[in-house]
Amino acid sequence: MNAYSKLVALLAAVSVAASATISWPGTGIATIDRPESTATYGFHVELGDLLTSMQRFGAARQAYAEAVKSDRAMGWLPVEGLRRIANAYYFEGDYQSAATTLAELAEEAGSLNNTEAQVWALADAAWLANLAGDESELVNYRRRIDRLCLSDGSLSELRYAVNNSLMADFSVFAPHLPSW
Repeated sequence: MNAYSKLVALLAAVSVAASATISWPGTGIATIDRPESTATYGFHVELGDLLTSMQRFGAARQAYAEAVKSDRAMGWLPVEGLRRIANAYYFEGDYQSAATTLAELAEEAGSLNNTEAQVWALADAAWLANLAGDESELVNYRRRIDRLCLSDGSLSELRYAVNNSLMADFSVFAPHLPSW
């Protein structure tokens, strides 16, 4: 399928996706019904995904940044867009920028009192710090996660899940890593 065909398929999918219900597990946001006025949100996410698949990571991040702007304009936490920006950095091998993006997501989630999204963003940033070999940042992120989870007794299961995910070895899913 050539690039033009992909774009046409993408534009057709956007009209369907724009009115769909979106669920973001692990963010504290059960579902969001996106009104028709945010059709551009879906377009930018799909465009970013297409560009990522073509390894055009800088352009993909720009498309995802537009989706982030759309979420913020609607008063929503831009979990999906910021995670995809971090993923684009990750696939490019820039673990530091990916971790920084996730740390910014954690700060924004904290400012909106979304502790679950904050914890998962910090966990992913910790995992990236580990990939980058930055032991001090890894320890810093883990301490922040523990503090957040211990401050709220209802988050003990989340702490357990995060600790298990940080111990997992995902190298088999990342053939672009030099250690694979």
